[in-house]
Amino acid sequence: MHSVLITAINKMILKMLKENNISGSSVNILLAGGNTTMTHFFYKIPPNFIRRSPYVPALNSAAPMPARELGIKINPFAKVMSLPCPSAWVGGDIVAGVLASGIYNFSVLSLFVDLGTNGEVVIGNKDWLASCSTSAGPCFEGGGISSGIRAMPGAIQKVKIKDGKVSYKTIRNEKPIGICGSGLISLIAEMLKSKILQRDGKLKSGAPGVTDDCFLVVKGEETRDGRDIHITEADIKNLINSKGAIFTGIYVLLKELGLTLGNIQRFFISGGLGTALDIDEAVYIGLFPDIPRNLFIFMGNSSITGGRMCLLSGEAKDMAGEINKKMTYIDLSSNPVFMQEYTASLFFPHTNLELFPSYRKEYEK
Repeated sequence: MHSVLITAINKMILKMLKENNISGSSVNILLAGGNTTMTHFFYKIPPNFIRRSPYVPALNSAAPMPARELGIKINPFAKVMSLPCPSAWVGGDIVAGVLASGIYNFSVLSLFVDLGTNGEVVIGNKDWLASCSTSAGPCFEGGGISSGIRAMPGAIQKVKIKDGKVSYKTIRNEKPIGICGSGLISLIAEMLKSKILQRDGKLKSGAPGVTDDCFLVVKGEETRDGRDIHITEADIKNLINSKGAIFTGIYVLLKELGLTLGNIQRFFISGGLGTALDIDEAVYIGLFPDIPRNLFIFMGNSSITGGRMCLLSGEAKDMAGEINKKMTYIDLSSNPVFMQEYTASLFFPHTNLELFPSYRKEYEK
């Protein structure tokens, strides 16, 4: 795994050097920021203990070392550093995101959510930080979905359904090739509003575009590769599990800290969903809590933003270390409340519609 990872990193470095006409020998510093497991692989440290109780990683932070010791093809004496990992399931990428968001410096209570294969949640202010991690699965990055792709040119990022007819918008307005995370959220919301999809995640038999357990989004004649773009009940189940994990992680973390959704004063969203994520749609399907929309702030890839800050500023790098020390990790895997609340979240938007007052009447129709 270490060898595969370093090979991939070297390929990306070589591509960037060629694109910018830079010699590898002139690169004097490299900063790595990833989840805790990948950080272990990066340093060739066995991550066995991450998955064994009490889930304590072998490495939280590492001293700088020369690039030649890791086989990274830049200046052999270049300093290689990594962002610290607060716990087994919250890594350096989240530290970078918290740094970029600034929540560690605010007096108001703020919440940070990273939407990826693991859905990490951090809450706090200048006085304290607490975090948790939930296994959201890869669907928000286009994985595990039959027509899913990452946010790239040709990815469907917005959907409208009117009178059974689907219209859509793709990234860069190119011919569609699949559905990215923001498009998937948009599609599910529209299917619910059009009564094509039921609250339990089942397709409505006989609804326009529905065949067996599949809903046709775009015919092959309109796509770049000639293949139909569709969504299946299995895809929808993946999404309902993922959105349930994110919402429940937020809800239970607040509960464990004696807080409620009403205490949140800023809500930062990080991840590779693309800029087309519609907050109303995300709330409508039960991914995010029903709080005032002006509290939501979309950050894009906050890990890269925070990493860049650390490369350019010694003060920012030091602050990343302080964030690491300050952040308390709350384990949800052994929390009985989490499983109870998670089961309740496996409906659109939730079994308890009182949590979603903005849409309660619409869902009750």
